[in-house]
Order: sequence, then structure tokens, then C-alpha cells
Amino acid sequence: MMPAYNVEPFVADAVESVLRQTVRDLELIVVDDGSTDRTPEILGRYEGESSRVRVVSGAHNGVSAALNLGVAHAE
Repeated sequence: MMPAYNVEPFVADAVESVLRQTVRDLELIVVDDGSTDRTPEILGRYEGESSRVRVVSGAHNGVSAALNLGVAHAE
């Protein structure tokens, strides 16, 4: 689970790092916490390219709320 808020310069590297892991049964849930930069666009590309990435979008309510939202969407 990865909360993200206005992390455009870093989010691609963070997602790539997780996707390079050798764990086969891995799902990365990234919760966009109401970003106003290009973070949602970048995350959307990863979600479209990889079945291991799921993006959940929410209003900007902080890290704890973002993590709770992600947990609610976990399988």
C-alpha cells in the first residue's frame, strides 16, 4: 500500500521499485490523496500497463485516511 500526494517527481521511481520485486503474488495499491500535480496521470499509466498496480483516488484527507481507504479496497 502506498499513499501518494503531489509526488510527481518521485512516484514513478517508487512504483518501479515495487514492481522490480521478485514476489509473484503482489498487488500494489496506490492511494492518490487528492493530488493536484501530475501524480494521478502517472499512476494511471502504471495501472493501465500492469495488472499488479491498482490506483484508488480520494479527497485530500491525509496519510491515515489514505491508508484506510486503501485497506478498504484491498482484496
